[in-house]
Amino acid sequence: PGVPGVPGVPGVPGVPVVDVPPVKGQVEFSTMFIQAILNIIGGLYNIVVQFLTDPVESFLQILVIFLAFLLIWLLCKFKDKVIFLLTGDSNVHFDHLDFLAKLLELFCGSGEWTRSCCCGYNIVTRFGQGMGIISNPVRISNIAVGDLPVVGRHNFYVAVECKTDPEMVTSVQEQKHPKVVQFPESLCVRLRRNPTEHRLRITVRHQRDLGHATLCEAYFAASRILSFCDKELGVQRFQMRSLDDFAGAHDTPAWISLKFSFAGKGLEQHIDEAPDDLVGSYVFASTPQVWNEEHQDGLSIAQFKTEVPLLDTHGHAVHEPLEETIRGLNCCRACLHGTSRFIWGFALWGMLIFSLVRLYASTCFSAYKLYAKAIQGDELWDNVTLPFTLDSLNRIEEYCDEEVTCPEFAEIAEAVNSLVLPDMRKRDVRRCCPSKERVLEVCKEPPGGQAPYFLRTIVRRSFNKDIGHNGFMCTEAACRVHMESFIRNDGLIVSLFFGLMLLGCLIRMMNNYCIQCVKDATARRHHDGESYMQDRTPRSNRAKGTMMTKKEPAQCSCDIM
Repeated sequence: PGVPGVPGVPGVPGVPVVDVPPVKGQVEFSTMFIQAILNIIGGLYNIVVQFLTDPVESFLQILVIFLAFLLIWLLCKFKDKVIFLLTGDSNVHFDHLDFLAKLLELFCGSGEWTRSCCCGYNIVTRFGQGMGIISNPVRISNIAVGDLPVVGRHNFYVAVECKTDPEMVTSVQEQKHPKVVQFPESLCVRLRRNPTEHRLRITVRHQRDLGHATLCEAYFAASRILSFCDKELGVQRFQMRSLDDFAGAHDTPAWISLKFSFAGKGLEQHIDEAPDDLVGSYVFASTPQVWNEEHQDGLSIAQFKTEVPLLDTHGHAVHEPLEETIRGLNCCRACLHGTSRFIWGFALWGMLIFSLVRLYASTCFSAYKLYAKAIQGDELWDNVTLPFTLDSLNRIEEYCDEEVTCPEFAEIAEAVNSLVLPDMRKRDVRRCCPSKERVLEVCKEPPGGQAPYFLRTIVRRSFNKDIGHNGFMCTEAACRVHMESFIRNDGLIVSLFFGLMLLGCLIRMMNNYCIQCVKDATARRHHDGESYMQDRTPRSNRAKGTMMTKKEPAQCSCDIM
């Protein structure tokens, strides 16, 4: 039966057998697939059984899960409204690049200290701009839109959304034809030269009696805009995408023409690169910090306040403190605040360094003490060899912790000899409770010439892993530091720490009290001077509502703290 020369299937004449060995990957995948199907079926079966057993509880569980998923979906869909409800703003003004910028400021400061040695340039800002974590100012000018997908004259304006910054809009052009609408404004946005920067979104909106409607939009990559600025391409026209509600309403695609450029030379560059170092402006009072169209060369803060007096919204003069007075108050505040911050920083860093030193000393001392337990002179424990292994050290430590209770004064050799114990027990106690002198001997001359390691000891105790000879070698000084009494005096260290923190708080309170006294004295002098000038004012002038004032502005009543 079967085909001659070919082994056949038993019981089936004429059918040959072809032995094809199964592929290992196919078998594993089939097994995993079948196991997954069985797990799903088993899970559904358990759910059905539980539902039939206790339908009310099962229904409540399903309802809770459904409501949780519904809540998550609603939070994701209406996240802008949720954020507005919680914060009063619909946007989160922070992203990963802002985090990197704050780290740069944390480590390098504002960079104003680099101006004195780098020809007036802020090197930290320039470095951050080159790395793509600090923004570059880009001016958008010559804005015009046309062929808008709407019929008839309407009120139009352009909105610009740049990364996480607040939205900017142009003025409203009233009753303009949608064929072409021009805007006289120039908007300044700040973009970072980074591939992960948010895209710039420009929209054209139609203002309605209630709300507005977005007609079309265009997205620009930040790197592409900065490339346009580098090449100085001038005015360009871009296509805009009509939104769904207005798609197909016009035969010609909507467009926007504008010019991307960096801040120009002169006034704009001075304003963008103006120094904002408050300490430097107080030390060098004549440093230019304010620029405008009437003062292209810049003015110091004191000169600017003299040239442009302070007015209220009705155009009447308002008294304000002299810049010299504010400078003195701020210098006093900076000194005392700096002192309190130095004390707080000293206390915090001192506590941190002390904790690390104490941890290092105690860990190394315990490691050397374990070495002293493992070897007494030339006598080793059973099955323990040099250099020590992780298993042998763990076995010795577990035996000593479970079987031996060290006497109160175990560091004294006579204390062990005075115990009424068998000789073998005395030997175990003497091994597991080495004296401080014995530990110091081991610290000076580690067994086998191999000292323990700080991180290795911590990892061995915490995770029972051996990382080898790595992680800060323990020295003899660590043992001596651990034996100092003040290192183990928790009460003294905690009292010193809280005492320094309290001293910083007292200095800060004294600072606020002194500054408030100076402000009150200045206000009294201003009030006395104003009353004196009012007494010398003729009654006819007072009846007309005019009042002579001193030439020097006096202290205002607002709180400058």
